[in-house]
Amino acid sequence: MGNLLKAPPEVLSRIARYLPTQADCLALSLTSRELQVAGETQFYRNVTFNLKDISSDERRLEAFVRCLMTRQDRCSWVQSLSVTLSNRSLTRMEHKILAIVINILPSLRSFKYIDYSANNSVYHTAIDFHPPRRPLQAETSLRQFTCLNANILDQEPFLAFLHFHHGLQHLEFSEDALNVPHLGKGILPNLETLRAPVDVILRLLPGRHIKRIKTTISQDMAPIWVHTPRAAFDTTRVFSSSVCGDAEELLESLVLRMSNLEFLEIEDETCISLSILRCTKIKFLRLRNLWGEFSARVVFNRVPALECIELQHTVELSAGVISLRWCRDVEKPYIVSWDCKVKEEWLRDWRKDLFVRHDMCHDDDVPVFDDDEVL
Repeated sequence: MGNLLKAPPEVLSRIARYLPTQADCLALSLTSRELQVAGETQFYRNVTFNLKDISSDERRLEAFVRCLMTRQDRCSWVQSLSVTLSNRSLTRMEHKILAIVINILPSLRSFKYIDYSANNSVYHTAIDFHPPRRPLQAETSLRQFTCLNANILDQEPFLAFLHFHHGLQHLEFSEDALNVPHLGKGILPNLETLRAPVDVILRLLPGRHIKRIKTTISQDMAPIWVHTPRAAFDTTRVFSSSVCGDAEELLESLVLRMSNLEFLEIEDETCISLSILRCTKIKFLRLRNLWGEFSARVVFNRVPALECIELQHTVELSAGVISLRWCRDVEKPYIVSWDCKVKEEWLRDWRKDLFVRHDMCHDDDVPVFDDDEVL
């Protein structure tokens, strides 16, 4: 313990980052005066509020604001703010507090607002956005913004909010959201990652360099992308899609417009034909479900550019949800576990060490397949 306390502050801060929960960070900050800054810095780095009970939640939010205002340097420690709502709506006071919090955090890089309410299918929860009341800066810190299952209370302040944080690179809405405001050409020029309904994506593609896209294709949709310039799809490298109903042809026509697509994630092998894949530059194919027969060797033979195939597996090990992965030059599949939350694999680099490799499958609960075997 004595040697630990002699370590430089930056070393102590780095050690504190490995603590799994905010409670652990708080406990570390209360251990000694030497460890207080390291524990507090990490405690405030990633702030999460799970709002369930109105009376206690309002007090927690007010206490958080008081802690920030008591020591102004704490504001600069916060890099990520996540607010999740369950079984209720935000109160007027909570709207006000959240607006204050967002505006006083100079180093905030990620803000998430997610409604897990039981009635979220009708998007009953609304959130109010107001940009800071100060001149527009040349650059703001916010780079990631997520707003899922929530109505925008007032579109004009929301658009002003996006204009203010014009450095945003990652934007997420619910894929079936009904009230996403019209986002014109002059907004979010640095956007690179987008999860949203198809119509929102098509409005934002022209004039931007959007590399990663996640959306849902429905049979009720007209192929509206035929009116989008083909050049708007040139920067797309990653595409993750769910298909509702008999919308396979719509999906295929959209994929064909992505001339430089490398990463394709779809529901199963029935969503797209091998003849369509041959016309792309796809290198990685990920299937989230498997309903029919599938042979990795056949797919490799018919899609020459393809380097890797991955099937999401239903077995859960200690490392979390796993997948079976085939590589073109590897005889048998092996197990991988992505180093991210489930359904966020499209945000990661499949080539690099962002997933954990396990030994070849020998567990009785996890089947072993050769390349020429049919699943």
